[in-house]
Amino acid sequence: MATKAWKNVEKKVAKLTGGKRVGNRGVATQDVDTDGVPGVERFSIECKHSASLPAWLRDGYAQAQRNAPSGKQPLLVVHPKHSRTYYAILPLDILVEMIKQ
Repeated sequence: MATKAWKNVEKKVAKLTGGKRVGNRGVATQDVDTDGVPGVERFSIECKHSASLPAWLRDGYAQAQRNAPSGKQPLLVVHPKHSRTYYAILPLDILVEMIKQ
């Protein structure tokens, strides 16, 4: 039986963060366990795999990349209408590198 793409995503995220893939346990759990990983242990990681991201999200991040001055990491901040929450979008490897510094 072929490995499902979402399992591969969880494995890749576990490798990038230094955590361990939890796998399906029949109960609601995080996808990646980062206990004991300096800087990353504070996160409960849920992975989602999709054929594509919405065009507005890809375009927004591409704009952040184009507009970033040399030496600065692009960061896209999104805010759903009527929400108090703001979301930060950047590549996971960059986030992990920043956290572990």
